[in-house]
Amino acid sequence: MAVSQSTSSVATDPLRDFHFKVVIQPNDPTQKAINLGFMTVTGLGFTTDVIPYRQGGWNVSVTNMPGQVLFNPFVLTRGVTLGATQLQISWFLEIFGLIQGAGANVSGKTNITSTSDFRALVFIYALAHPNFTGTDVELAGIKCYNCWPYQMAYSDFDAGSNQLLVNQMTLATEGFDQVVSTAPGKNIPAM
Repeated sequence: MAVSQSTSSVATDPLRDFHFKVVIQPNDPTQKAINLGFMTVTGLGFTTDVIPYRQGGWNVSVTNMPGQVLFNPFVLTRGVTLGATQLQISWFLEIFGLIQGAGANVSGKTNITSTSDFRALVFIYALAHPNFTGTDVELAGIKCYNCWPYQMAYSDFDAGSNQLLVNQMTLATEGFDQVVSTAPGKNIPAM
């Protein structure tokens, strides 16, 4: 029995979701971007309200119109490591200090005021796999706007388990854009 030639190629294969990176860029231009490794990024999506509208004289059906858009919060999960940047805690403390009116030295920052911007851009990049170039090739990117953590959780401590200690940070977002590369091995344009 002969095997026919497949019409699929690298160009038509779906992107892999297990090789990715996350970059957090604070809206404050004096702060540099932070590249962090995460185990998972879950929950990205949105929902648009449907507003039913009935017109006089058109009694056959209801017209559906788009309403407000709700962007789902998304969850970043990573293992707790020694000596690593504890961004989750410092970011949370910054927001907590701002809400409480603490004006000085919250999470190592000074002069936090009511105009301080605790929000950040979050970039999630799908990277080429396999990659033989030695540098990251970003094949797809999602740019999430005005993100900030509103929930944090740690895995359970259990002497009878064989699990890793992980931290989950849930971020609120006000929207996102997506960019996909035009060819295999070609970086996406800057977002």
